[in-house]
Amino acid sequence: MPNAKKWLPGAYVQGDRVRLTGESADTGPGVPADRREEIFQPFSQTEEGVRLGGAGLGLAVCRQIVERMDATLSVRDNPAGGALFVFEAPLFQKPCRSIRARRRANPGRCTC
Repeated sequence: MPNAKKWLPGAYVQGDRVRLTGESADTGPGVPADRREEIFQPFSQTEEGVRLGGAGLGLAVCRQIVERMDATLSVRDNPAGGALFVFEAPLFQKPCRSIRARRRANPGRCTC
């Protein structure tokens, strides 16, 4: 798994999976703690979002896409101000030792 960490700085190993994490920060008004789950519901917006316009569907669609990938999307305070959106997604399952050993014994042939 060293390559995962070398080429994907946001990757880490969790059990038998490699997971990728990422964040996107904004400098807006932030999201009140009591609204952090609600903003992922269709047609839901903060008061500032309503004032600026929009349908309130963007985050709902993003979360649905992310969850279909067996991943998560959440929001928390951005230390620099605004909101910090965080996703965490599985990349692939690490092969077990016996599969790796078979692959070394039979290079170029899948023995799964």
